[in-house]
Amino acid sequence: NGASPVSAAQIPLPPSPAQSVREDEPMSHPGIAPQPTHATEKTEKKKGPTVQQSWEKVMAEVEKYDEGMVKNWKEDIDTLLVFAGLFSAVVTAFLIEAYQWLSEDPAYTT
Repeated sequence: NGASPVSAAQIPLPPSPAQSVREDEPMSHPGIAPQPTHATEKTEKKKGPTVQQSWEKVMAEVEKYDEGMVKNWKEDIDTLLVFAGLFSAVVTAFLIEAYQWLSEDPAYTT
């Protein structure tokens, strides 16, 4: 293929069937009355949430997340406390038995 490389800017584009529209040019469509663009935009725009509503929504989501984390932490702490209680009971039982073995050797007494 002996063609030299061509940049994308040099490739011709086919004509577009849509007409370009500029804001400064009046629109001329037969049978349709021209309307100012700012008047139609006002009727079509939906009002978004206010800042207060947005913060309330954020706070509700954060509160749900925080409540979930606190619930998980509480369950974890409960599990750890049960484990610590059982562990201390088992260690105490072994210490009571081992304490009896800690008597002084009679061979060393005079």
